[in-house]
Amino acid sequence: YPGVEKTVDQDLQNLKLLLTTLGSLARDVMRQKVDVATIYGELEARLKEELDYYLEARNMTEYGKSFADDPDIIIPQVVKDLSSQRVLTMTYIDGYPLIDVLGGAVEEDLRRWVARKCSEFAWRQLLEFGLIHTDFHPGNYLVTYHPKIGVLDFGSVRRFSESIRKGYLQVAKAIVDDDDKSLAAGLVKIGFIDRTQNPKPMLQVIHILFEPMYTRGEFDPASYDTVKKAQQVGELALENKLYKSPDHSVFLLRALVGLEGIITGLAVKDNYREIFVRCVERALEK
Repeated sequence: YPGVEKTVDQDLQNLKLLLTTLGSLARDVMRQKVDVATIYGELEARLKEELDYYLEARNMTEYGKSFADDPDIIIPQVVKDLSSQRVLTMTYIDGYPLIDVLGGAVEEDLRRWVARKCSEFAWRQLLEFGLIHTDFHPGNYLVTYHPKIGVLDFGSVRRFSESIRKGYLQVAKAIVDDDDKSLAAGLVKIGFIDRTQNPKPMLQVIHILFEPMYTRGEFDPASYDTVKKAQQVGELALENKLYKSPDHSVFLLRALVGLEGIITGLAVKDNYREIFVRCVERALEK
C-alpha cells in the first residue's frame, strides 16, 4: 500500500512511547526491570521486514524447501517474473479459510486433522528448522479440499541461531522426559534465567503454560483457561522477578499464543503430547 512505510514508522514511535511508559511503571511500581530496548528492537525488525517483498519471497521459498517432505502442507511458489520489492505474485491455493473450520458445525474428524497438522507445523518449524511463522492466526491458513493446509503471508518469519534452536530443543525434550534439571539448564542456555538464579519459579511457569505437553492421554483444549494461566504466570513473575525476555522469545510467544487460539477454536480433544513427542524425536534425529 502506498505510504505504508510512514504508517509503520509512526506506529513504531507510538509503540516506543508505550513501551517506555510500561517500563517505567514496571520499574517504579512493581520493582521489575523490563528490557524495553530489546523488545522494541525485535518488534521494529519484524515489522520492517514485512515491507520487503524480496525477503518475503525468500522466506516462502525457504519454507517450500523445508516442508517439501510433507505432502499435507502447501507453500505457494513465487512467480519471479511478476514480483518485485513492491509486488509479490505467487501461485494460487484453492481452499477455504481455516477460520471456517472452527466451531462444532464442522465434522470432528476434519477438525482433529487440522489441529494435528497445525500443531505439527508449529513444532517442526521451531525444533527442526530453527524458524517460526510469527503470524499464526486463521487468516493466514487455508484448508484445501484434499484436505491439505495452505500457508500464506511469509512477511514475518523469525529465525533462530543454531545454538538457540538446540536450546529450545533441549527444553522440549526435558518437557517430554519430565526432567526439570535438564529443563532448567535449557532455560539458562536460551536466556530465560541466569545460572545463579533459583530455577524453580520459571519451571513452574513452564509447567503451567505447557500443560497439554505434560498431559499423558487425551487433553481437552476447553480446559485450558488462558486468562487464569496468565494470572498465575504474572503472579509468579512479580513475586520472583522473572523479568528476562530474550529477543528471540518475543515473536515465538506470539506464534504459540496464536497456535493455542487455533487449537481452542477447533475444540478437539486429542493427545497433543503425542504430537509434540513425535516432533521432538524427529528434530533430535536431524
